[in-house]
Amino acid sequence: MEMATRIEAEESPGSDVVGFVNKVLNETKKESLESGLSGMSMRLQIMSVDLEEEVEEWLKELKRVAPLAKGEALSVGRLMNAVEDETKGMLRRYTQRKEEEPEALLLSRLEIIRKNMFQVQQILREAQGWEQNLEQSRQALETFRTEKSIEKAETAASALNNLTKSETILRNMPASNERKSALVELGDDLEAALRPQLSEAIAQVTDEKNNELLLRLSTVYEKMNRAEALRTTYANARPVNLHRMWFAKDLHQEKHLASWIQDFFQNILQLATQEATLFPVHPEKTAAAVARAALTPLTASYADALIHIVRRDAVKGLEDAIACKTLGLELSHKIQTEIKCDAKDALQVAIAAASVPFEILSLQHYASAEVALLSILATSINTQEISITTPEALGMVLEEAAGSFDNLFVHGTSASLKRCQILSAGFAGEQVIAAIRTAVAKRLDTLANMLIEPLTAQLISTDGLPLDPSLISDCWAYAKRGFLAVALAGRAERMASNALVSASTNLREWAQRCLLPGQKHNLLLAPTDETSFALFEAKLRLQRDPSARVTLARLKSSGSTGSPLDRLELEASIDRLAAKASGLAFKLAFAPVRAALRRISATRAPFDQAYDAQVVAYCEPVQWFGKHEEIRPSHYVTIVGEHLASALAELELDRGVDLQDALACRLDAAGRATDGAEWDLLGDTLELNDSDRLGLRYLASGDPIEGLTLPRLGAQAELDAFSADAKRQEDAADDEPAQRFATRWLIYLQRATVAAFIDELIRVPNMDDQGAAQLTTDLTYLKHVLSVALDLKPHALLDHLLVLSQASTKRDLDDIIRRQLPPNSAAANVLTKIEIAFATTRACNRL
Repeated sequence: MEMATRIEAEESPGSDVVGFVNKVLNETKKESLESGLSGMSMRLQIMSVDLEEEVEEWLKELKRVAPLAKGEALSVGRLMNAVEDETKGMLRRYTQRKEEEPEALLLSRLEIIRKNMFQVQQILREAQGWEQNLEQSRQALETFRTEKSIEKAETAASALNNLTKSETILRNMPASNERKSALVELGDDLEAALRPQLSEAIAQVTDEKNNELLLRLSTVYEKMNRAEALRTTYANARPVNLHRMWFAKDLHQEKHLASWIQDFFQNILQLATQEATLFPVHPEKTAAAVARAALTPLTASYADALIHIVRRDAVKGLEDAIACKTLGLELSHKIQTEIKCDAKDALQVAIAAASVPFEILSLQHYASAEVALLSILATSINTQEISITTPEALGMVLEEAAGSFDNLFVHGTSASLKRCQILSAGFAGEQVIAAIRTAVAKRLDTLANMLIEPLTAQLISTDGLPLDPSLISDCWAYAKRGFLAVALAGRAERMASNALVSASTNLREWAQRCLLPGQKHNLLLAPTDETSFALFEAKLRLQRDPSARVTLARLKSSGSTGSPLDRLELEASIDRLAAKASGLAFKLAFAPVRAALRRISATRAPFDQAYDAQVVAYCEPVQWFGKHEEIRPSHYVTIVGEHLASALAELELDRGVDLQDALACRLDAAGRATDGAEWDLLGDTLELNDSDRLGLRYLASGDPIEGLTLPRLGAQAELDAFSADAKRQEDAADDEPAQRFATRWLIYLQRATVAAFIDELIRVPNMDDQGAAQLTTDLTYLKHVLSVALDLKPHALLDHLLVLSQASTKRDLDDIIRRQLPPNSAAANVLTKIEIAFATTRACNRL
């Protein structure tokens, strides 16, 4: 410790280390040499660490206080000499420690110090020379302004280039913003001074021999770090003739815009290819810049032309617009492949030629054009006068209408979704779905109102009678064609639902793709792929307009299926078509029954004398009063029975009727248009109010009502047994589509027969006991046909009429009419009115 104390006390910065060590060793008395050397080594290590920290702290302080002002810069030389002296001293001290530390570690530390010192020296030199370089650049600029020679321009550009390098080195030092502003100002001044010569050089360029001045100027601009400015100026000046050609053309008068655009884009490609040879400095970038400059000023007028053609003709206009967009993508693809330009530059051409004008079209008019186009497709049915003279003619008309579905529900919807993606990048998805839904509803209404309704009116009168009596004998031939209309309605419903679901799913998936995170620029984009480019456009718009994300997010979450009210409109159209189609088929199948039942009553005015005469020959009228012949089933009821009995075989669909389509036709709509029409006529005859009409609908179902309808005496066991059979029949029908279809329509025919029978019966003016017996016979025959031949559950009102017909006295009818009925029952009110009407017919009108 004594030796260490003397070392610390006698050490001085300028002392001789070797002499000092020898002196200490000579003066050592009792300490061993080994312990003395150990203490000295420890001290030297401490000195080394202290020295390193001192040097690093000094270097940091030196960087911080580096002189920048003009006065301080005069002392930079002295500071540099001091740094060099200190470096030499440090190296001398490190040399002395060479044996104590590993050589690699020492060299590493020295390399770090060397780099730091070099950086400091460079910064100090640039700081010392900044003002001088700035002044030289200004003088060179003034010399160029005076002499206007290209050589002086090159000198000024070289001075500016040196100044730029200096500013880069000093960028992290104080006053950086002032230096940068001075550099930018000097560059702008030089570029402005070069502009006249650049314009002259561009004007001289006609072939490869006249571009020497332009090449020298390009070198000048490269030194100024403004090569892109030169390329932009050059590119903007080259397509002047193309712009004159464009604006001289009245695009509104062009019938086929895509054809003219194809020729114009070909001229752009030729110009870009030529410019690549005239401007050899980065020729591919120059070619792309010229193409982009040719397109950019045309954006507004191009979009206006697109809007005009789709307003003029939605069908051809949208086809033309898509063709134009495809041509723009092909132009960018050729520039990339033929001129070998960078994909990013080609993408910029694609944006100018196939994106920006179409975005304007999308925002301003695309959605309304899509609505107009789909509306045209929805109503494109031949509405010329249709003449149906044979069953075959009816079938041909309906088959043609069924074939026309593909035009809208398949091809039309698919094309609409493609246009939505290509022309609007999917952002018009909600409007397109609404347009598709409206078009589908309009298509269904058009089929119902402009096709099926005129067909029905041409064949059947308003009271259900065939307008042509010959239809009676050939009714099933017509009816089988009529079932084409039922299949047509079922297919329309199925295809309409599928079209909307497919469209919503398609756009929902598209929105999801657009919202997925991805690169800002897809530089590997294939410009000829419209779908990929549309996806790029969507992502680009999302970057520019954050509110666009809301539109796609709504489309992604809901698929834009619309509000319940929107869907309700479509459901109503489906119902209307199903009702009118079912009505046509039913009226054709029921026409002979309706004509025969008309013979029950003689109170109706003749429909037409010639027509009525033919119908009389077809079915004899019934005599209900004063008849003395043998009682057997009347002529009318045998005709009805034979017709209904043949229905089971005739309802086997053929001639191209699709069973699944026919079964898809809505039951409720069919019920209103088939037997429901006959029940409505009965309600008119009974003069029922709205409440009672609901009761009549309840009775129309044919189910027995406890305490209301009257089962025939002794028939309860029979009815119970039949109910079990009917249940088994319904279960089996569920497994057999053909049987289910036939059973459904047989039930319609049965219900309509009962309704028409009652309607005609209560019109009979008078009926004696012999007539009542005839009625019982006719009802029994009819019930037998329905329950045995057709295997149908008996209609409750048929049994009720049988009970009424078997009432032999006025008292019996009184008891029936005055029996206890459920209170406040609309069905009871209707049934009572039927009973009173029948009692009146039985000449028992003093009840």
